[in-house]
Amino acid sequence: YGLKRVFALPFATNPKLFNPFTGDNRSDEIVFAGSWYANHLERSAVMENILDSLIAVGFTPKIYDRYYGGDDPLHIWPDKYQKYINPGLPHDEMPNVYKSSVFGLNINTVTESSTMFARRVFELMSSNSLVISNYSKGVDEMFGDLVIFADKQRNRLTNLTPKDVSDLREKALTKVLSEHTYKQRWNYILQCIGFNTLPEKNGVTLVAEVRNISE
Repeated sequence: YGLKRVFALPFATNPKLFNPFTGDNRSDEIVFAGSWYANHLERSAVMENILDSLIAVGFTPKIYDRYYGGDDPLHIWPDKYQKYINPGLPHDEMPNVYKSSVFGLNINTVTESSTMFARRVFELMSSNSLVISNYSKGVDEMFGDLVIFADKQRNRLTNLTPKDVSDLREKALTKVLSEHTYKQRWNYILQCIGFNTLPEKNGVTLVAEVRNISE
């Protein structure tokens, strides 16, 4: 359109909420916070394929439904998934959901955009959960093999050892916290409009009380 001051701003994560710290043991359930959209036929088919494949190899989904209890037929999950459905939770309670499991499911409706994909990808990663997703160009370009694309890599998840899973989670956590927080997005906005920002200082300051000469 001839516009020269247009920039893309992807989602990011807030590590004050979504971080790896948890005192509880994680389950191996596949947590998903989202909805069923019967009007999006391709998304529904992909979601069904992924869920059925995960269930077939022994995984248990745990779905937090945004439209729980509603009667809109567009958002009613198929009967075979009803036993996995839980009421949706407000956003500030989602960190505990994501931290409750090693695995988190993501489904994108838009799959051919380099910048548009679900916020939960960033939030799951910074909660130290391994992201299982349908293929998305943007997720692939930004995170590559750090995400399990269950519709394209059908056997990859089951072929991973516990160490493989742990390594992927750590690499994804490091990448998302070093490159994709809202603080970094804010600095990007400032740069786009011509404001220079100082480099981030990520050192750690240690403070200890010294009570006598020998200490």
